[in-house]
Amino acid sequence: NQMIELAPYVKTLKIIGGEPLVMKQYYSVLDRLVQSGESKNIDIKYQTNLTKLKNGKHNFLNYIPHFKEVIITVSIDAVGKYNDYIRRRSSFQEIEDNIEACSKYDNVAININSTLSVPGVLRFHEIDEYAKNNPHVSGNSHWLIQHPAQLRINNLPKPLKDKLIPYYKDNPKYADIVKALKLPADKDANFNEVCNYLIKGDEAYRGTKWEMELFNVFPELKEYYEV
Repeated sequence: NQMIELAPYVKTLKIIGGEPLVMKQYYSVLDRLVQSGESKNIDIKYQTNLTKLKNGKHNFLNYIPHFKEVIITVSIDAVGKYNDYIRRRSSFQEIEDNIEACSKYDNVAININSTLSVPGVLRFHEIDEYAKNNPHVSGNSHWLIQHPAQLRINNLPKPLKDKLIPYYKDNPKYADIVKALKLPADKDANFNEVCNYLIKGDEAYRGTKWEMELFNVFPELKEYYEV
């Protein structure tokens, strides 16, 4: 009710977390804003994994025309199977299809944001190329994971960090990535522990359609893992 009272004075509304496009409460807010007649003056921003566009009777696409502009930041950590591994239960193909569906509206802008962790940084450079070559994507951004500390990118084995630095060193917007990759591993970092954590996740999905194995997806990690 407070949000609707404030609607005449709102220029931008940002909706985030957990995953807003599958939570009914968020659609209730959109319904009220449309009914108020103020939605046409409001830019709405979404932080979403964009895996689903529907929830029951609600279809996100039906709301887009009612707002002045819809800015969608899609959480993608890598391209193809690498994203499907890092964000288990998601489908990169479905995300691509949903990006295309949203992009059919003239008032939509789509960006990509990536969370860089030990596995994520191994393929992040492919996201940069994907964003540049996808006509539906306006740009991409990133942030470096801090917790759990073991998954920070400086805790990768040094030879892998040295191989990754050339991908990022000439682009100023990736200066923080280069800086982190040049840092030594944390004193209490244990690369085996990181791998075991990820392998535990693999075990949880065995026998399901999301079954994937760490060293099959990221084979470069295997030589640094001590059984």
